[in-house]
Amino acid sequence: MINKGKILSNDVFNLCWLHNKNKMEDAMLQKCEELLNIEKLYNNINDQKWLEECVMDNRNLLLWMNEVKGSEHENKEENIITNNKDQNETFEKRLKWHDLQTKCIKEIEKAEKKLKKAFEKEITSNEESLDNYKKLTQFNIKSCVKHRDKDKECRQDNDLNGVKSIFNEQELLKIQISSEDMAFNFKYVYDFEVYLNELLARAHIMNDPFQAEMENIFRSCEGCKFEPGPIKTHNQCKLKAQVEYKDKKFPKSAHIIDVLRCQATFPNIERLVQGLEHFTSLIRSPQYSEKFKVVRVKNVFEDAQQGKNDNNNNEITSFNIPQKNKDVKINLLFTKDGKSIVGEVQFLFEIMS
Repeated sequence: MINKGKILSNDVFNLCWLHNKNKMEDAMLQKCEELLNIEKLYNNINDQKWLEECVMDNRNLLLWMNEVKGSEHENKEENIITNNKDQNETFEKRLKWHDLQTKCIKEIEKAEKKLKKAFEKEITSNEESLDNYKKLTQFNIKSCVKHRDKDKECRQDNDLNGVKSIFNEQELLKIQISSEDMAFNFKYVYDFEVYLNELLARAHIMNDPFQAEMENIFRSCEGCKFEPGPIKTHNQCKLKAQVEYKDKKFPKSAHIIDVLRCQATFPNIERLVQGLEHFTSLIRSPQYSEKFKVVRVKNVFEDAQQGKNDNNNNEITSFNIPQKNKDVKINLLFTKDGKSIVGEVQFLFEIMS
């Protein structure tokens, strides 16, 4: 059943494993290694679901926590701490899960090498591609707007028509102090339930017109493949706010600026640079300037600039060739019918999408 990719109940699997550990472990590991192929897995939803249900989201299989013998080198990397008394008995032990982890790491490294090779070929194919790559690494918010407030963080409540909090932090603390239920955290509930749900409600109201406008902008962009993205879920937004913006000011949920999202994919560097120029030009045009305002640009290609020549004319002389997925994200304040929300447009290479 494992070899055929069938679903096996946890109890039956664990009973079989207890009866014959080696055979079950070998079968499971072999199946996982077969499926964990970076070139095929992304395009096979059935294999993805099998791995999710039988491996990633399954905490009831005993085999992965089984201790097996490993090399001394592997265990040094795992930093296994033992007492001097039983060091000889335990220093070679590791978990079976690490075999699967090793396979994943190897597949990631293989994909990164392949991506780097393809990207290097694209960049160095001709002088024009190299010039376009230089332009790409230099693209920033100054390319989109003339004036901006450098000290102002990008949030959903910055704009007059944005999603505003009814209460400030001090007011919520006063409410909590005067409440009979001291265990009830008003600030937490308001931030991640009330405010966040208001933001999501506005996102669902404004998503269709936002996506329609974006599609119109990219329709005349040569070589572009436009794809609207799904609205972020409540759990996704809440997790991001609590982890990435835990030190930001209240409400932390206001920092979620990609609740509306879409992506534009381009076949090569030339088309991507043209797409960015086309997009920024239209956003500044009278047709769209009242609807959209660029509030943030995150260009991950900027770190490709390593050095500049001695005459200080900003000509890049060396590059970091990307070996991981990189993109350009532009966050836009979208205004319609007296309401506004910040959304995100992601610009990608076809080889990185």
